[in-house]
Amino acid sequence: MVEAVWSTANGDVLSVTDVHGEQISRLGSHLDPLLECIGNLTQTIRAYDKQIDALCKHYPAAEVLQSISGVGPITSLGYILTLEFPERFEDSRKVAAFAGLT
Repeated sequence: MVEAVWSTANGDVLSVTDVHGEQISRLGSHLDPLLECIGNLTQTIRAYDKQIDALCKHYPAAEVLQSISGVGPITSLGYILTLEFPERFEDSRKVAAFAGLT
């Protein structure tokens, strides 16, 4: 038995044990493209995360909203960018109606 190890584009390691040499070759031919795809997607997601974080810095309310448990950057930005000018609403009930929550 042999241990096979693959490394993804972002440095994560995938280890497979209890396989024979020829199985490693066949397994690798199937896993390598998938691992490359996962690595590319991971890099893309990280780039989007950076853009979202940078956008949050333009909206001080985003940090306040993120202090609520379960509210992250995407939710806070979605709320802020959907409402645009919250002062146009008389009260929170109007905001809920606008958002389709009532």
